[in-house]
Amino acid sequence: MSQPRISMPSPRTIALLVVIVLVVLSSFVALPISPTLKASFRITTPPQSPPTMEIVDSSYSKTPLLGSTQGNITISYPEGTQGYYSLTIVITYGDNVLSSGSYSSLGDGLYQMYVVYFPRFGEQPATPYSITFSLSYSNGIAIGYLTLPIYPT
Repeated sequence: MSQPRISMPSPRTIALLVVIVLVVLSSFVALPISPTLKASFRITTPPQSPPTMEIVDSSYSKTPLLGSTQGNITISYPEGTQGYYSLTIVITYGDNVLSSGSYSSLGDGLYQMYVVYFPRFGEQPATPYSITFSLSYSNGIAIGYLTLPIYPT
């Protein structure tokens, strides 16, 4: 009895399959699918008063998966900023804490917070991401906090 012969695909067929897989994968990572939260905030110290913090701008968008650091909160510091304040940022969605970060030696100025997440399935337009900013003196004495809701769009 003879063994059945298994035919191998041609090199051209293999090359075509590899190209198709690469195109699909690169399209997936280049599509804007990663939820991205941004918020600009200002710390101001009026004369003879404790510092205040206010939200200047906030946004929700989707960015490509490629080249983004997932889940790490990044804040930009004004050039040459040295101050006496510490800031803790906690980001939640529903009941889940997604990210948190602590930053020290902040002073007066305009800052921007930025975070990107892996694609999140099940986002609801009525359920906001909640960003809580807690400002304190460097010695740990609390100054105040504020919570910013950002709704997925």
